Amino acid sequence: MADLPVLGRARAFAAAPQVGSADAHLDALTGLRFFAAFAVLLFHETDGHLAAAPPLVMRYLKSGFMSVSLFFVLSGFILTYKYLPIERRAFLRRRDFWVARFARIYPVYLLGLALGLLPFAYNLVRKGGSVGSMLLEGTGIVASTLMLVQAWIPRAACRLNCPGWSLSVEAFFYLVFPALGLLLVRLRGRHLLIALAITWVVSVVLFAAAWLEVGVWVASSEDVTLFRRTLRFFPLLRVAEFAFGMLVGLVFLERRDESRAFRASPQLLALAGLVGLVIAVPLRATGVLEAVHQQLLLPLFGLLVYGLAYGRGLVARALAVPFIVLLGEASYALYILHGPVHSLLGAADGALGTGVHASVWWVPMYAGVTIALSIGTYRMIEVPARDYLKQWLGSGHRAGRQAHQVDLAAQRERA
Repeated sequence: MADLPVLGRARAFAAAPQVGSADAHLDALTGLRFFAAFAVLLFHETDGHLAAAPPLVMRYLKSGFMSVSLFFVLSGFILTYKYLPIERRAFLRRRDFWVARFARIYPVYLLGLALGLLPFAYNLVRKGGSVGSMLLEGTGIVASTLMLVQAWIPRAACRLNCPGWSLSVEAFFYLVFPALGLLLVRLRGRHLLIALAITWVVSVVLFAAAWLEVGVWVASSEDVTLFRRTLRFFPLLRVAEFAFGMLVGLVFLERRDESRAFRASPQLLALAGLVGLVIAVPLRATGVLEAVHQQLLLPLFGLLVYGLAYGRGLVARALAVPFIVLLGEASYALYILHGPVHSLLGAADGALGTGVHASVWWVPMYAGVTIALSIGTYRMIEVPARDYLKQWLGSGHRAGRQAHQVDLAAQRERA
């Protein structure tokens, strides 16, 4: 297939069977996911128990939401590594890809939604209004969240288990990944680097333009605040971050086996990305610069992910420690469940009168319980449910059912 013209390669992308790239495990990137998810957990405590943190520490804590951009870049990179291995020209069946992604995210996502229903209902009732209006609003938000479309609806994006908005965005990424892969996999050499630069600029410009235009087109100051706050949820504005990760993945796949000068020191790239983030993350601005801050950091995220993917150096080895990798594997559950767990633990503390919620022990207790629960969820729910759904919905199971039906028909004919 290497000699096919571009059109032939495009058709091969759409039709060829999937051969996953499961010959390596990017343990350092798996470990990195835990720290990104934990940063989001701490970010959601900055208006509460961590509000008294020193100013410099608070700047880092307040920047925890930027980990979501890292997740989007990681997602693009990992999916590219797994499904677009350049050297093999082996691409995916779209249906199998979508089944695999659904099986990967939806069981734990559904668990987070179920755990978040009680706090959501409580907040809805406390907000007030007629029974009919509350039922209508609640039903709409639950339905949009179930269907993973809440990120498209500003007033629904963060109402029911707020971190779920990013899964709504990821669902859109999964939908467009086959088409994006078909487009980007054709790029080679310096064209990949040019595409990286263009994608970065597009991401920054889109966010800046959207932030500025909201003030022009939305009359109410309350709505301006709402829409500017929810710009970061809107899938079309985040797709450039995902595409950036895909391009980093394509650069990695193209160059990992080449004897280039910088190939020998990927740990320096990872270290440069990490140091750059340590310096740049707390440099918060105001106005439009604040709105595009996380987009400006995309090259640093890319350096970090690219360098760690080689698994070399002190940082990569530290992130690849088996227990850290386990935490990374459970990081999705940690991310999705930490909001509902916070609400339920707080309610239990109030009902039992233990007073932990008002003490300095709350954050360690809450974080410990959530991490333990995420590991248990990963092992007892996420992995078994994922394997079951892939087998039940996948093409292999469908082919088995069809063969069984053919056998039954043949038996009836013989009878």
